[in-house]
Amino acid sequence: MTTDKHEVLLRMRAIELLAYWEGRLVTNRLMSWFGLSRQQASADIKRYNTLYNPDALIHDPSVKGYVPKASFQPVLTTAHINEYLNMLSGLVSESHALIAMPEPNLAAVQLPDRSVRPEVIREVLRACRTQSCLKIIYASMQNPQWHERMISPHTLVYTGFRWHVRA
Repeated sequence: MTTDKHEVLLRMRAIELLAYWEGRLVTNRLMSWFGLSRQQASADIKRYNTLYNPDALIHDPSVKGYVPKASFQPVLTTAHINEYLNMLSGLVSESHALIAMPEPNLAAVQLPDRSVRPEVIREVLRACRTQSCLKIIYASMQNPQWHERMISPHTLVYTGFRWHVRA
């Protein structure tokens, strides 16, 4: 590992989270988020792929960018969905590294973790991005029987408690 500046580490974390959750990484995304030139964005991807997570990303001409290897494992993040969502909303912080001091009159309630699988998020995001359809298995509160549906998702929403796909 290196001793990069904070800004560089933020970009390396963004590279990792984008590759992990979206299943692809394009330089345009880094350029627009961080105000980088194409050369700097490419250099950052190369730096991540060389120094931080060797050969974890493979150039894929069909996506005009990089895709994670099947064996891809995050090294700079926990790759929890909340890290990805916080990054997307511009709330990138290191709050997970803070240790709260116990307070006798204070209690924190941990909400249940709504686990999501990266491969599911990738497919939903891909369908949103390419305006394509997904075949899903669906059950509702009114009809708890599972049945197949075809949807064309356009938005993925996280309310803080549950996930919703708008289609």
